[in-house]
Amino acid sequence: MKYEDLNESQREEFSTYFYETLWSFSDDTMTSCPWGCPWLHGTQRDLKGDTIEAMADNYFLEIEDEVRSLLEEEEAQKFRDEE
Repeated sequence: MKYEDLNESQREEFSTYFYETLWSFSDDTMTSCPWGCPWLHGTQRDLKGDTIEAMADNYFLEIEDEVRSLLEEEEAQKFRDEE
């Protein structure tokens, strides 16, 4: 199953679980491509797992390093801008 194949109810469940259980970074829900809504990213990744929770867990494991790296770079840029 692909992210964009989730129906509206499944998407809501995925996002809710993602943000309430897994996400500990800054609030990005008001951005155009929030991390907890991968179907908005335009990427074609397969979902891995038999439940929405397992799919969200596996997705988070796939993106965690990328998110940390991007957030660290943003922080470093803010620090450079303040100098």
